[in-house]
Amino acid sequence: MLSMNPGPLGALGIVYPEHGRMGTAHHNVAKWLKKMPGDADPRQDELGKALCAELANTPRAILSSEEFHTLTSRGVKLLSKLLSGHDVKVYLYVRDHLRYMASWYQQSIQSTHLSLSFDKFCDYAHAPFMAVADRWAASFGQDNVVLRLYDRAALRNKDVVSDLLYEALGIDDLKGFERKPRDSNPSLSGNLLFFKRIINNFLPKAEAGGQLANECTALASLDPTFSGSILVDDAVAKFVNNLYAGDRAKLDKKYGIVFPPTKSSGVPVPDLGRLTDDWKLITQHARLKDFKVAQYFDLIESFDPSMLAAASATAIKPATGGDDGDRLARLEQEFKAMRSRQDDLETRLTKLAGP
Repeated sequence: MLSMNPGPLGALGIVYPEHGRMGTAHHNVAKWLKKMPGDADPRQDELGKALCAELANTPRAILSSEEFHTLTSRGVKLLSKLLSGHDVKVYLYVRDHLRYMASWYQQSIQSTHLSLSFDKFCDYAHAPFMAVADRWAASFGQDNVVLRLYDRAALRNKDVVSDLLYEALGIDDLKGFERKPRDSNPSLSGNLLFFKRIINNFLPKAEAGGQLANECTALASLDPTFSGSILVDDAVAKFVNNLYAGDRAKLDKKYGIVFPPTKSSGVPVPDLGRLTDDWKLITQHARLKDFKVAQYFDLIESFDPSMLAAASATAIKPATGGDDGDRLARLEQEFKAMRSRQDDLETRLTKLAGP
């Protein structure tokens, strides 16, 4: 929204800097700071000079990137050095831990080759918000760090754009501002998320995001259940809530953030009652659009070992020579041996189970 409205913002003396953007947000600023040595002066770097020049010519400016919350203390200190001489307020929106973890999981399945179940993801991925807030408070001062609850019921006009523009910039009337007609980055859900998770088992890391992620975004428009919140098992929800109980207590005490009671709602992943119909809908559309992801649907549908080997070949680096033909033949043999062991195990289990 900020990138779409340079005119209305400029009329209010507000600049959304051009430099450091990746698409519509300042992701390149965060990436640049992550690579910079801690003792460097970002104001002397080419990007730093360009940003400082933009900031010098306006009474107010706003930088925005979700990447900022991933900065370490070093990165935050470098940003404070870049902005030295300016009065700075930092706005951090935090959502309930369970919803945050679910959203993080959905994004990871969509844009990487992650194939973990959600409960295992919660075991390995941790997100205490207090540590993030304190990193920024250490460099900019606690009084200059404002935490806001990312919950529609708590947001101004139930809208995060209205909330930020009012809280940070004092804009209470959005008449004349252009808005997106729909969400351009929906979170995958339901069986589309489940199918992408299956595909991730076969994907080389480099191919898991990018084009495939964008194609999945397009496929999400096929049915309302393919985007939005995921339904989380009650036991997992309780585990996550207990895990971050201490973090919530600290956020309340230091920053006045009180999370509402959490109740999981959304689409089951997988949604078994719709599995067959959703598979047909998604695969047919992907083939019709000649999406790259269709070849992985074909692989799963046919489960031809040679296709599996071909899809995996780019990720395999043999320690000693051998051409592609040898490598694919070896993969096929290994796959057949694996299936033979699996068939033998199933036979033994059937006998143990009895009639």
